[in-house]
Parts: sequence; structure tokens; C-alpha cells
Amino acid sequence: MIKKILALLTFCLVLNCFNALSKQEYPKKRYFVLEANEKERPKFSNKLGGLKINKFKISPFYDSKLFVYRLTSANYDTDYYNEFMVFPAINVTEIISKWIFDSGIAENQPFSAEEIPFQLTGSVNSLYGDFRDKKNSFAVLEIEIFLQSAKDKKIVLKKSYKLEKKLKDQTPEELVKGWNSGLTEILLELSSDLNKL
Repeated sequence: MIKKILALLTFCLVLNCFNALSKQEYPKKRYFVLEANEKERPKFSNKLGGLKINKFKISPFYDSKLFVYRLTSANYDTDYYNEFMVFPAINVTEIISKWIFDSGIAENQPFSAEEIPFQLTGSVNSLYGDFRDKKNSFAVLEIEIFLQSAKDKKIVLKKSYKLEKKLKDQTPEELVKGWNSGLTEILLELSSDLNKL
């Protein structure tokens, strides 16, 4: 009789545990996009003429939709519940293209291959949250830009733009704000550099 009671109690405990686990709510996935502050975009008179912008590459370490956090000097982690809406290389390519053409630095016209004087390409070398220190966290963004003459393939501009934006706290929202602020600053500097050519 005692064995039956113990078995029944064990079954009830297991059932209660299973019910508690099944009712446990897990965080919902959230999606973010990179954006530049269009209000800060300057206006230029057509400096470069035609320009072809190639799809940007990205370091294999960040070639994912998942956010990447640096936790120690050697330890990085990804965030399953917070991620980019689209792959960041595609997002960055679109933002830079829109910024350059809308600013008037180059023309966005259906030129033939022979008529395009310049090609621009780039690489996202860093894109992560530096969370090694809770009181001093940063959104890290590094983009390398290459502008070359379409005729002779001569490099006209080669520059790495890297920014670390201090964060108020270690949240995904704050991290995206930092990336977006950094991206806007990079685009302002890139605009200035292209306008000097």
C-alpha cells in the first residue's frame, strides 16, 4: 500500500513539474534594423558622376542575423532572441547606397558599364557589443571602404572607419542605437572624404 502511495505521489510531482515547465514563458524573438540618421545627411553637387556600389562583404565572425556580444577578451557569444531583420551586409550596402545617392555625391542613373567612372565596395570588419565591462559598454562598428577607378582599377580611396559608441546600458535597444549613431558618423566622414576627391 505504501509503495502505491509513494508511486502516486511521485507521479503527481512529475506531472506538476511538467505542467510548470510547459507554462513557463520564454522570451520572444525581436528583430532590429540598422539605420542612419537621414536628417544629418549633407547635400553635395554631383562630385563623382556615375558610381557603381557593389554589395558589401562582412567578416565571417558577424555574417549572421544574430547579435554578437564580446564578454571577455577571448569570449564572444551570440543572442538567439535579438537579431537583425536582414543580414547586416545587405543592410549596410543599402544604407550607404541611399546615403551617397541622396546626398548628391554621385548619380544614380542607368549608366552603361563604360560610362561609370568609379566603383565602390566595402567590408564590415566589426559589428558587436563590447560587454566586457558593465559600466563601460560599447557598440563597436568598423567599415572599410574601397573606391576605385572603373577604367584602370586604381584605388582612389581606401579607408577604415571605426567607431566605439558608449552605451547607457547593456540592452539590445541601446546597442542598436549605438550602431546607428556610429553608422551615421561614419557616413558623414565618408561623405566628406568623397567630396574632397
